[in-house]
Amino acid sequence: MQLPCSWGQVFSRRQLQGFLSFLKDTDFDTLLKEHCLPRNIQRWSSNSWKKEFVLYMLKYDTFFSYPVLSFTNNLALAGSHIKF
Repeated sequence: MQLPCSWGQVFSRRQLQGFLSFLKDTDFDTLLKEHCLPRNIQRWSSNSWKKEFVLYMLKYDTFFSYPVLSFTNNLALAGSHIKF
């Protein structure tokens, strides 16, 4: 699907370089006019990289695969979105 998940996200070097180039070279205001993001995504925090990643996926018509069996978990450790 064209909705990424940041938990357990893994990029190959080539994938990461492509996304970083996109971040550096993209006019997001223009891209947002070309692609109408769902309201819930539009309301995501500006700290979330996933909004830009959704635009990247839409622009290049790529998809995100979700495994049937996951080898990751959410341990609720302190980080960007969890404070102790």
